[in-house]
Amino acid sequence: QEFFLPEGYNYENVTSIQIASCNIANLHFSSLTEASQITEIIVQNISDRLIFELFLTSKKLKQLKLSRIGRIPLISRDTFVRLNSIETIRIEDTRIGHFAERFTDIAITNFSMINVTIERIDQLSFSAKGESLYIKNSEFQNVTGSLNFAYFSSVEILHSKFQLEKPGYILIEGDVVYIENCVFSNSSANVVAAESIWINGTCADGKSSMRLSSNNIKSVNNRLPTEIIYTKNKDESERFFNRNNTVCIAGNCKCPKSSGQSAHLMNFFLAYALQFFVPVVLSSILF
Repeated sequence: QEFFLPEGYNYENVTSIQIASCNIANLHFSSLTEASQITEIIVQNISDRLIFELFLTSKKLKQLKLSRIGRIPLISRDTFVRLNSIETIRIEDTRIGHFAERFTDIAITNFSMINVTIERIDQLSFSAKGESLYIKNSEFQNVTGSLNFAYFSSVEILHSKFQLEKPGYILIEGDVVYIENCVFSNSSANVVAAESIWINGTCADGKSSMRLSSNNIKSVNNRLPTEIIYTKNKDESERFFNRNNTVCIAGNCKCPKSSGQSAHLMNFFLAYALQFFVPVVLSSILF
């Protein structure tokens, strides 16, 4: 079952698109060029692949949700080029071939990735202050540029892996930053928090290093090729807690394999089963 948006329909006043439970769904370049009022796109339960190569002409999205999708071959830089802001981006249980969008000059309020694998990513550069960044059980593979996760009031990065092709930079910045059981490869990570940083069980390999900067730091059970560099209030014991961190012998930390794919595959097969019971839904709300 393959889904295309109906041709010849006037999408000028459409504000919401919802698509669910297909084998293949196509949202190609010319699908919604007239939909300048669209504020919501939800695509979920696509068992095989989603062609997501839209060119959106609206200025603001309230919600973009991509959930339980077997594979998205490409998210291109042209998709959001006219957008000024996105309130919520949520991607979950999905595999993405190439993530080319960088989010430069787009204000994003809430950004979350759960059980997502990105096979190739060029660069991320969040440029406006947001409320929350949440990444869990996800992999950023073959990163060719820098990753800039700044600035969010709340940052949580859990059980995720960041693999840079060659030594490069990752900036994580917020009011409160929590990082747990993550793996960084070839990454010079700079973590900055206005209020507090908690980092636990994180491992780095390759040519990696880490700098933590906050007035309140808790750093426990981490393994890196070099010493973690701490700045701000290191001498105030009540605000600086540093225990069981390890500098690996010869820089080889033998970091564990971290992947969200097991959960992703389970949801993939669930999505495949659901397509036989739930019809495709295309909803539009007109002014």
